Amino acid sequence: MKFFIGGYGADLHLADLDPSNGAMRVMTSVRTPANASFVAWVAGTGMLYATVETGATATDSGRLAAFRLDDAGCLTLVSEADSCGAAPCHLAVDRKNRLLVAANYTSGSVVVYALTRAGAFGEQRACIQHEGQGPNPARQEAAHAHSAHIDPERKTVCVCDLGTDAVVRYELSELGAGRGSGATVLKLRPGSGPRHLAFSDDGRNVYVITELANTVLACSRDARTGVLNPVQELPLLPEGHRGDALAAEIQLHPDGRYLYASVRGPDLISVFRRNPDTGALAPAGSFRTGGSWPRHFQIDESGSHLLVANERSNRVCSFTIDKSTGMATACRTSLEVEAPSCALFFREVHRHRRAS
Repeated sequence: MKFFIGGYGADLHLADLDPSNGAMRVMTSVRTPANASFVAWVAGTGMLYATVETGATATDSGRLAAFRLDDAGCLTLVSEADSCGAAPCHLAVDRKNRLLVAANYTSGSVVVYALTRAGAFGEQRACIQHEGQGPNPARQEAAHAHSAHIDPERKTVCVCDLGTDAVVRYELSELGAGRGSGATVLKLRPGSGPRHLAFSDDGRNVYVITELANTVLACSRDARTGVLNPVQELPLLPEGHRGDALAAEIQLHPDGRYLYASVRGPDLISVFRRNPDTGALAPAGSFRTGGSWPRHFQIDESGSHLLVANERSNRVCSFTIDKSTGMATACRTSLEVEAPSCALFFREVHRHRRAS
């Protein structure tokens, strides 16, 4: 099983996981422009897109990078673009592989690029600046767009803004036409700091992880307006926890019966049972991530394996999932790479490459 590793080191990696024993190895690496902190794979064009997370102030700008994976397993940088904001940290590509949407954390902006038929960056279609702030003076002094998620219908993108405690929805058709009028579909409790979200496959439920409040917010979703209606807010931290804690990644199990959420500091992944009919959550336990600062994790399509990128311990760890309980057991081996922040399973399909 192959997977990509992005991070705050000098290289982007393609690695391999042996599902029989959890052993991992790096197959190939490519030097990145800088800080390829989040990656997205598009099997149809054989392209891997990365946020180049640079820019210390809101007036700085980061980059976006596009790499092609060839049949020999080599990654080659083929295209770069200005992110129209500082510290891009998350991106998504639409189903037709025509638009890429990226969130710039430090500047609180969202950028949209057209993609060429070959997958390179084309025209910048929109650059949207979020405005506002929250009550946390250290983290919410301004807008901070943290992620962009395309809905299951592939018609809209939802942006989590940690700085303004909001989820903002944009129509992809409007973004592609250069129009950027968004609508707030969820306003969270002040100081929550929404970071990422996960859609159920049918789009009826959305789960938002709050970085600052360390909770998961379960919402029902209005099919017509996209408005998110909170129905549950569940804590991620163990009872009596003391010390720093910042929630990070959230993902549903492929069968829809479990929800997973990582927390940096206590370095754990909380597991929730999910009722597929109602979308309701119930705590099922937690497990340690095998390292420090689990910024990102991913479950493979079979629902049997889970990878965790433990950023501060320079370690990617693999786990096997017990589908009867949702809990995961660590494999005996780990992979040492510099500051991993994203681990993404590689799904291979027949690729139809077309000229630009």
